Amino acid sequence: MRNLSPLLMLLSVLFLTPELKRFVKYGGADSFENVEVEFQKGKKAILIIYHDGDEREQVELQAIPTYQEMRDMMLEKGFQLKAPEEVARITQEGDAAFEEDMEGRRKRQEQSRERMNKFKTGSASTGGDSNGAASTIQDALKKMKDSGVKITAEMIRKLEEEHKEQSRIDQQTQDVLPAEEQISKEQMREWKLQQWKEIQEQRKLANVEATGDEL
Repeated sequence: MRNLSPLLMLLSVLFLTPELKRFVKYGGADSFENVEVEFQKGKKAILIIYHDGDEREQVELQAIPTYQEMRDMMLEKGFQLKAPEEVARITQEGDAAFEEDMEGRRKRQEQSRERMNKFKTGSASTGGDSNGAASTIQDALKKMKDSGVKITAEMIRKLEEEHKEQSRIDQQTQDVLPAEEQISKEQMREWKLQQWKEIQEQRKLANVEATGDEL
């Protein structure tokens, strides 16, 4: 089966039903050959079926189908299912991976919600000072240094990567939080400014490490 592009995978997460998400993300429990799904605005989907050579057949769907509807459509067009035991194996693996992915997403959103609340509380308690934000890179570096750990450029790089990833998750969570839980634009500017300051500080530390000097 042709793989969907990362963009289509992202779009599939936005508005598909859970069953169809499994179909798209894990290749389809039935692994139909030569089939792709493209999505348009307005929650429309176009089924792209590849025949011999470069010929393509497009089937526009008026609504996002359920997994069963997608499966029935493929059967009607003559696509063959894999052996029952293979279908069962793929379905089981896909369902397990889907549930693991959803559980990880829920945990990350809950962690991000807590971080946002800590940031709001810290910012308010310091009169808007973004240094009130919790779990910053500087905090981590200070704890490592206080513990007698020699800080290397590789450690700083990993911290920076983790910080960027957490910031991305925080932003996603911020986008979906109820209005009363969202932080103000001013607080968000403080949040981003703090991130920028931390990155600059990391670069300074990395330069020190590169010269062979200890912190």
